[in-house]
Amino acid sequence: MQLDRTLQYQILTELTDCFPNPSSQEFFDQLVTQYSLDHVLGNLIYLDGHGLIRLKIDQGFNYKEILWTLTEPTVKAFDFLADDGGLAAILQTGTEKPDNK
Repeated sequence: MQLDRTLQYQILTELTDCFPNPSSQEFFDQLVTQYSLDHVLGNLIYLDGHGLIRLKIDQGFNYKEILWTLTEPTVKAFDFLADDGGLAAILQTGTEKPDNK
């Protein structure tokens, strides 16, 4: 599998633009037509592994099926796309006290 930043950006943008509603199955089908199922799945699993999406997989006997319309962006996806550190950066800031020595 090759990491595909263009595809990953398309996925994250679609999921965050649609949120809180799900993305359409048609969008997923278009990605598969454009790239290939294995290529799309590999990049989805990669994004899930980094905590940018919550990927829903239905595991059957001999296959795995992505439940695309149940796949959601995480808060990390929104912050990543905003590229401003997001709310997490604000919440993690602390105040430093000067050393009185």
